[in-house]
Amino acid sequence: MNVRTSEGRAELDARVRAALTPDPSDIHALASKAGATLHQVRASLRRLRKAGLASRTGNTRATRYAATAEAA
Repeated sequence: MNVRTSEGRAELDARVRAALTPDPSDIHALASKAGATLHQVRASLRRLRKAGLASRTGNTRATRYAATAEAA
């Protein structure tokens, strides 16, 4: 997957969005489910949070991400 293209980023965002659930998950679990690197998942989560499709709770190692109601 080439995340340097808009098509690749869209594919990654779709994978990360599919991995998100209403129950918060850490970034390692999301990366494993999405089949992507931590860096790629972080960038995708930034885009998804900006679009209102993901939420973040906690800080540093305790950070968890979940799907928002808009994502359903």
